[in-house]
Amino acid sequence: MTNIGELQTGERVQLRRAAGQRLGEANGTAMGAFYKALPPGPELYPSDADAWFAAGCLQCLWDAPGKGESLPLILSKMSRAEDAADKYERRLASLFDTAWSEDGYLLRKISRLVKQMRQAGYRVDCSRLLQDLIRWNYTDQPVQKCWAGEFYGTTKTDNDTKMEAENAD
Repeated sequence: MTNIGELQTGERVQLRRAAGQRLGEANGTAMGAFYKALPPGPELYPSDADAWFAAGCLQCLWDAPGKGESLPLILSKMSRAEDAADKYERRLASLFDTAWSEDGYLLRKISRLVKQMRQAGYRVDCSRLLQDLIRWNYTDQPVQKCWAGEFYGTTKTDNDTKMEAENAD
């Protein structure tokens, strides 16, 4: 959601306050700011609206635009930093066992995690999170498999690939 940075401060604040809510629960200002920030192009599928809204609101937790890291990679870093692997493994497994649905339960869990990550000084890649949320309920669980691989370090991330390319030069 590249247009988030073009919103006025008040609009970004409204989206930040709506982090963890579904689009249908948002106030009018947050809803208006969301639709204003949507990139031009193909029509938004109603089934994806909550995922887009969630990613947009979570992106507003950071004041300045910037590239973040994937949620499972940050979770892995936090587990090593705090020496609390069991705690974060349980949280990740809990996410995997929850479907993305209209009740907003998974959204609230992810929003709490992202806010905790922000407090710890990390920045989540909300564009990647958006794509993951849209694909969350796929039957073959590609998102969950990828997240598990990133958390346990068995799947290369984009950052790993870039570092290998730089070192090869």
